[in-house]
Amino acid sequence: MSLGVGGLEGAPTTRLWLLTTILAFALLQLLSPRPTTQLSRTLQALTFSDLHSTILSMLLIYHQRAVERHLGPRKYASHVAVFLLITQTTIRLFFPAQTTSGACSLLAACLTLFAQHVPSVNYYSVHVGRLRIGDRWTMGALAVYLVMRMQDVVAAAVGVGAALVVAGDIAGLRQWRLPEWVGARLDASSAQKAAGRRAAASEREVGLLSAMFPGVERSAVEQALTLAGND
Repeated sequence: MSLGVGGLEGAPTTRLWLLTTILAFALLQLLSPRPTTQLSRTLQALTFSDLHSTILSMLLIYHQRAVERHLGPRKYASHVAVFLLITQTTIRLFFPAQTTSGACSLLAACLTLFAQHVPSVNYYSVHVGRLRIGDRWTMGALAVYLVMRMQDVVAAAVGVGAALVVAGDIAGLRQWRLPEWVGARLDASSAQKAAGRRAAASEREVGLLSAMFPGVERSAVEQALTLAGND
């Protein structure tokens, strides 16, 4: 998994989640001096109330691109939709006082999904005796800090529970998918952006590598870059 050219390529749901978090936070700040409204309650389910927590959540959301690429846009988006339904329903029915917990619950569910599918060897790995500390440790520490900061232990537990319900395929939730037309739009958006990025990067990288290796044919350089994803 690349942190370079790739970015959010191949992760349309993660991209939309980040944008939604930013916009919801901005709107929530505009509405904050006013009495609580249905709109503000909806926004509280999509973001966090303070800038520090919002930035931390965005760091964690950004890493969701790895599991979205692994599962595919449609499958990942389907899981997110199920998580959102379970967490919001549970909180509204059993914990109505937790008015700002929606974003924390969804994030906890998706981080559990991340832990289930993405190995801790993607960015770095530090050995401390027999213990190997990798990137998932960092994400876990950030997540725990965010939960403690927001005092949303109940919400986080609801999110983890939702992820375990889906992982156990209770009521067939793990197999449920969004309509095919939604998946087709997600896949098309992902493929279009990826193709455009590859084309833009290839011309620059081909010229650079051709200059470095003048004895190698251009077609061979292009093929190597394609296989490497321009990384």
